[in-house]
Amino acid sequence: LNGNITINKSASDVLLSSPLTLDASGQSIVFTSGILQTNSSSPLVLGSQTTVSGANNLSHVSGPTTKLGSAAFEFPIGNGIYFAPIGISSCIDGTTAITAEYLTNFVAPSSTGDPVIAPLATVSDCEQWSLIQNNGSDSVFVTMYWNAPQSCAIASTQDVSLAYNTANSWTSLGASVVAG
Repeated sequence: LNGNITINKSASDVLLSSPLTLDASGQSIVFTSGILQTNSSSPLVLGSQTTVSGANNLSHVSGPTTKLGSAAFEFPIGNGIYFAPIGISSCIDGTTAITAEYLTNFVAPSSTGDPVIAPLATVSDCEQWSLIQNNGSDSVFVTMYWNAPQSCAIASTQDVSLAYNTANSWTSLGASVVAG
């Protein structure tokens, strides 16, 4: 697809039935009204020069979204009710591909038996983000956002930490800067 896209649908969602890649130079996707539903077999893939604007609680991507390239980026993701972006910093490797998804329907870590490794005390059972580097070797800085009421009413930013799950255990990445 070589043109720009505007999501502007007030009644029901826009359902992607096959993968959609926007990678033409200067291409954009504008969120006005309506949710773009994607899934693992029909993801939204945004090229290195694709721009995104307008995402909010009423218009965003619900499902996996992949960003290609080395530019800093804020993923326009949520769950169809809440807009819940996650940001990544720029990197050097232009072949980087990162997929993000906001998750609210998952099994709580405490019920799966996945261990939580100290200094973590617990893992949120109300929201999580999946961030997977599919290609490239550069590290990126991650920017997380939260907003009551969907974020379990965070009372103290001193208790917030970024963590990851591998081999069925949760490990803290810490938090270098936390602001509310």
